[in-house]
Amino acid sequence: MANALMNNPATANPGVPAPVYLHAAQPWAVPPQGDPTDPMDHTSFHPNERLWSANRLPVVLGQLEPHDNWLNPPMTPIPALLDDNGQPLLDGNGDMVRDFWFLPRHLASWKYLEEWRAEAYFRLDRRLTYKDLWARMVPTTPLRLQNSFNNRRARNIRGPLNMISWEPRQTQSQAMLLALENLTPQQLAHNTSWEVLPQGIGQPRNNARYPGLVSTGLLPLNYFTRGHQNFHFHSQRIEESLTELARVQDLAYDQGLSHWTELDPSDQNPAWWARRRSAGTGGPSALGS
Repeated sequence: MANALMNNPATANPGVPAPVYLHAAQPWAVPPQGDPTDPMDHTSFHPNERLWSANRLPVVLGQLEPHDNWLNPPMTPIPALLDDNGQPLLDGNGDMVRDFWFLPRHLASWKYLEEWRAEAYFRLDRRLTYKDLWARMVPTTPLRLQNSFNNRRARNIRGPLNMISWEPRQTQSQAMLLALENLTPQQLAHNTSWEVLPQGIGQPRNNARYPGLVSTGLLPLNYFTRGHQNFHFHSQRIEESLTELARVQDLAYDQGLSHWTELDPSDQNPAWWARRRSAGTGGPSALGS
């Protein structure tokens, strides 16, 4: 069923005030993407995102692993998003739209929503789902396109910036090993995929996918290590992935291969191949979570 906030004039609720789309009128540093032919298909202003852009990424994207407060969110329900009359808004399925403090009232459709923006949303609250994003999109947006959008997140943001999925159920994968392989011991120690300098942590420079990343000031070296230490103790899945990475690197060296991804499937982690076979793609993927 097509999405619809129930106060949208495109829905079967005439007489209910139409939503106000605040896009160009608000003080964005760089306005979000949207459909140039449809003024409704845009991301509305949110003060938390005023300075976000593809050249100035949200700081949360620089954190390598989540902390316990993300892994174990509060058990209290997310309150309902209310309309101008104080009534809960419903999505196209008739379910309550949840009011996350960091989400704009309206989001651009899957085609225009930036992958890095969505990645930041998911890192701000583990309870967030794609359905929460879809509920804020124009009514013609199909929910089923979330799958292709999820692949875009892996391909266009996590892969190029050596980020790993924060979901603990996403266990060891080829994508994780590829990301960890590109990180320095200093980055691992400071729990970041961003650049570590003697003076602090900054956005990565000279990135092929994001060549416009600019210096926005340095974060303290302990910014991603809970603020009270300069060393991060990794999760079990990171430790196991580093051990597996060392194994396949040594094996590739012994066989005279230029990279461990050239190993015979039988020499790589069989769980990767089992997942790929079940998906019908027949080989490991650098784009998995």
